[in-house]
Amino acid sequence: MTEKLLRKVRGNYSAVWYEPTAQSYHYVMIQDATACCGQGLEFVWGDGSHSDP
Repeated sequence: MTEKLLRKVRGNYSAVWYEPTAQSYHYVMIQDATACCGQGLEFVWGDGSHSDP
């Protein structure tokens, strides 16, 4: 059984189509509290129901 996790993040969303793998990659760039450092968070839209904004 697979558990589903729901997390909210605030950042800049982007999606990229990568031709060699024929897949979309989704990620959010998140800044820390002082906005000096960023961290990328890639996520998988598992069921394929997502359309890019």
